Amino acid sequence: YHAHTAIAVVRFIDSTLANGGVELSWRCRWILLHFLTTFMFRHQFHILPVPLGFIDCLLDPQEEVRNQTMKTLSLYIQLDESEILTLIEKFNSWTFQNTPRQRLAGCLGLAAIAQSYHHSIPPFLPPLLVRLAAHAHTPNEGPLVRRVFAEWWKVHQDQWRVHRLLFTASQLEVVTQLTYSPSYYA
Repeated sequence: YHAHTAIAVVRFIDSTLANGGVELSWRCRWILLHFLTTFMFRHQFHILPVPLGFIDCLLDPQEEVRNQTMKTLSLYIQLDESEILTLIEKFNSWTFQNTPRQRLAGCLGLAAIAQSYHHSIPPFLPPLLVRLAAHAHTPNEGPLVRRVFAEWWKVHQDQWRVHRLLFTASQLEVVTQLTYSPSYYA
């Protein structure tokens, strides 16, 4: 592939998925997102920055499409951090919406950002984790949030003595409530 061809492919897929790709079946949306993830990874030096129209698929009614969008977004953030603060602001605003689908999409977006940082904690991550933890006990978002915290903890527990210093006392309390298993004797 030449760089121009790779960019054209990504733009075509992104424009197809923009606004949720409503004219496509959910399997087509899932396949396009899966392909986009693989294609972005293999051609990362030719195609960055990638247009972010595929983010609308976080609002998809089909769970498989939403989960694949989260994986695609997580990889995108690992490859290009230039839009990270804008994305955090957007997903934070979605978590305050009245519709359950938008709140879930906001949590998926925040989860993708949290999962993008393996073995490191940038300054914006502790408040993001606290915002995500606020949805740990809601019926729609709760299972996702608990699963994300469990995965996040697996990756960060080896360096926890160092990482815990990057959290304030209140942030640390919220995060440890979701990462440590409750004790039988407590």
